[in-house]
Amino acid sequence: MARQAPVGWLMNYGQKDAVDAKTSSAGRATISLAKQAFLPDWRTLMRPPGQIIQRLTQPSFHYLLVAGVLLIQPPAVADSADADNVVTGRWANDQSILEITRQGESLSARIFALLQPNYLPDEEFGPVGAPRRDDNNPDETLRERPLRNLELLSEYAQKGKRWEGKIYDPETGNTYSSRMELDDEGNLKMRGFLGISLLGRTVVLEPLRNCTALMQDMLRNSSAFDAAPECREE
Repeated sequence: MARQAPVGWLMNYGQKDAVDAKTSSAGRATISLAKQAFLPDWRTLMRPPGQIIQRLTQPSFHYLLVAGVLLIQPPAVADSADADNVVTGRWANDQSILEITRQGESLSARIFALLQPNYLPDEEFGPVGAPRRDDNNPDETLRERPLRNLELLSEYAQKGKRWEGKIYDPETGNTYSSRMELDDEGNLKMRGFLGISLLGRTVVLEPLRNCTALMQDMLRNSSAFDAAPECREE
């Protein structure tokens, strides 16, 4: 029997994130030049005072001084308010809209709208036309919870520009390790994985303000337009 997958997108294995931690050849060359600028040889130090001052005021020395300072500066610490604003809001994939809000030092992510919020004919669960419930929850006492407004996150904490914790997938009834952050295009990257990050999948969610036709369908089907001023019905 066919069954709709409201948020069952977390666990396709095989996507890898890698970081090259080696120093580039350009970086090594700049460090070498900076050493020359800051540590002149004995011939420079034996020059008359006037020549030493002239050497230290040459434009090339100032360039290397700036380069050296930039190289030894520690990486900037992400501003907590910026990281908060990055992930909070409403975000959509092709089946659902999530609403992410700040909850103290943690995050909340609830299902705001669904493309198919009610059971369809020939589905495993029902009855037809009734609002979807958390049918696959391993805890039988929680299976009557509606999917709409269901909390998905737990143990989430901010780490720089990224948030990390656990996420519940109603489609499988499983809870996975998770992290989320903004990509360069302003979309939300959310990754679910088992154990290590290599064993997981990253999905990209668009901000609801993009207000695509599919987003409007989800809002319309879930009767949620009134609660989403950033996307108006056309």
